[in-house]
Amino acid sequence: MPSDLASVALLFLAASRAATGAPDAPSIVHHMKEALEPARSSTRKLTIVVSAQIGPPAQWTAGQAREKRGDGSRMLTVILAPEDARGLAILVQDRGTEADRQWIYVPAVRRVREISRVEAYQAFLNTDFTYADLGFVNPRERYELLGSEQRDGVQSYKVQAVPHEQWYYSRIVTWVAADSWLPIRREFHDPAGLLWKVETWGNVVRIDGVPIPLLDKMEDVLETYEQLYDPKEPVVCLDEKPVTLHADVRPASPAQPGREARRDSEYERCGTANVFCAVEPKAGRHFTYATPDRSAFQFALAACDVAMQYPQADTIHLVVDNLNIHRRKSLTDTFGQDVGSEIWNRFTIHYTPTHGSWLNQAEIEIGIFSRQCLGTRRIPDLRSLRREARAWNRRMNRDRIKINWKFDRKTARRKFGYKRKGFTRSMT
Repeated sequence: MPSDLASVALLFLAASRAATGAPDAPSIVHHMKEALEPARSSTRKLTIVVSAQIGPPAQWTAGQAREKRGDGSRMLTVILAPEDARGLAILVQDRGTEADRQWIYVPAVRRVREISRVEAYQAFLNTDFTYADLGFVNPRERYELLGSEQRDGVQSYKVQAVPHEQWYYSRIVTWVAADSWLPIRREFHDPAGLLWKVETWGNVVRIDGVPIPLLDKMEDVLETYEQLYDPKEPVVCLDEKPVTLHADVRPASPAQPGREARRDSEYERCGTANVFCAVEPKAGRHFTYATPDRSAFQFALAACDVAMQYPQADTIHLVVDNLNIHRRKSLTDTFGQDVGSEIWNRFTIHYTPTHGSWLNQAEIEIGIFSRQCLGTRRIPDLRSLRREARAWNRRMNRDRIKINWKFDRKTARRKFGYKRKGFTRSMT
C-alpha cells in the first residue's frame, strides 16, 4: 500500500509539473548552452569569481568574443582586471567532434603559444581551474533537476550533471537563472564526491542584444533618476568614504612676500575616520556625516538623520550600493525592532548592480568633497574633520549645488547595445 501511494504521489507530481510548464533538467541545460553559445557570433563582458588554491577567491573581469564557423567556433577571452593579469588572452578553437585547441597570449613577454594537452589540466592563474575548463569539450552527462530556489537574489534552477563515463569530476551542480538562462554558480565535485572548486558568474553584459542579468537593478536606478522632481518622493544617494588622518610633525611655514607657503614632507599618521556623503541631486541638498568608522551603527545614525530631514515625504528613494551595512538589520540592531523598522520603512531602497556602484551619484558627491574639503590638507583628528565637513556642507547647501546626471536608460541601452521588451516613456 505505501508503494502504491508513493507511485500515485510521483504521478501527481509529474502531472502538476507538466501542467505548470516547469522545464526539466535537459531543457534547462539546453537553454543555458544556447545562452552561453548562441547560434550566431556574439560578444560579452562578464565577471567571474573562482576558488583559488591559496588565499581568497580570484575575481576576473573579462571580455569574450565568439565567432561561429560552420560546425565549430572560436572563442577569445581577454582578462580586463585585475591589473596583474590584464591583457592576458586565451583563444579556444572548437572543431566539432575533434578535440579543441587552445592558445594563450602573455602580454608580459608579448608571445603567443599553443597550450599542450598535458598543460591543459594545469592550474590557470593560480586558481583551482584549468585551461581545459575554458574549452568546449565535455563528456556525455546525465542531468537531474534538484529544485528551484533563490540564489544571490535571483530565482534559479538547481541542476546536477553526472558524467556517464569516468571523468576528472564526479558531478557538477549548477544554478541557472530562470530569466536569462545564464549560470550563476557552478560547484565541481571531485571523484570522491567532495566539493572541489567553485565558479560564480555575474555582470554578464551582452553587446549584441542578448538579455543581461542584473540589468534590472541598473534600469531601476536610472528610472528613479529620470523621475520628475517631487518633494513628496525625494531621491537621495548615499555612500561612504574612508579618510586617513595626518598631523604635521613640524609647523608649516606661512606664505611671505616673494615666497610661497611651505610644509614639511614628514607627517604623523593619526588613524582613520569615515565620512558618509548623502545628496539629493535634483534639489541640491547635501548631508555630510564624519564618523569614527564605517560600522552598521554609524550607518544607522546617518540613515536616521536623512529620514528626519524629510518629515513631509511619503517615501524617500534611497540609492545605495551592496555594502553589507546597507540593510534593515543595521537599524533594528541600533534602535530596536519597532523603531528601526519604522525608520527603514521610510525609504524605498534602490541597490546599484554588483560592481556597478558608479551608478550611485553619491560617488560624484564624494569626489567633490574630496577635492573641495579635504584637498591636500592634513587633518589630524575627527573633531577637525567634523568641523571642516560641516563648513563645506553649509556652503554647498547655501549655494544649492545640484548634480546634472545625463546617463539615462536610453544612453545605457545604446552604450551596452541591448533592448528592453515593451515601451516605457521617459519622464525627462
